[in-house]
Amino acid sequence: MIAIPLDDKHATTISFEYEKAPFFALLDTMTGHYQVIENTRKNTMIIDLLHENGADTTVCHSIDDALSVSCMEQGVSVYEVAGAQATLDEIYEDAHEKRGLFA
Repeated sequence: MIAIPLDDKHATTISFEYEKAPFFALLDTMTGHYQVIENTRKNTMIIDLLHENGADTTVCHSIDDALSVSCMEQGVSVYEVAGAQATLDEIYEDAHEKRGLFA
C-alpha cells in the first residue's frame, strides 16, 4: 500500500505538502484502487497514521529528516518525486510495472 499526500479528497495529483497535506490516498498496488483518509496528525506522527492504515511505502516531493527517520523506524519506504506533478495513475503504473519511480 502506497501513501500519497493530496491537497483535497478529490485530488488525483500528489501534493507538494507532506505532513501538512490535508488528505492521503492509500493506493493498493495490486488493484489500483485507493481510499482517501484525512490527515489528522499533521506532524511527524503522520507516519504512524499511515502505517496503521497499511502503508508500507510513501511517495512525496520532499520529506524532512525527522519524517525520514520516522519512516525508517516504521519500515515505510520513501520515494521522492522531484518537481513532477505525478498522478495517482502514474504512481500506480510505476509501482505495478516496477519501472520509473520504483525501478
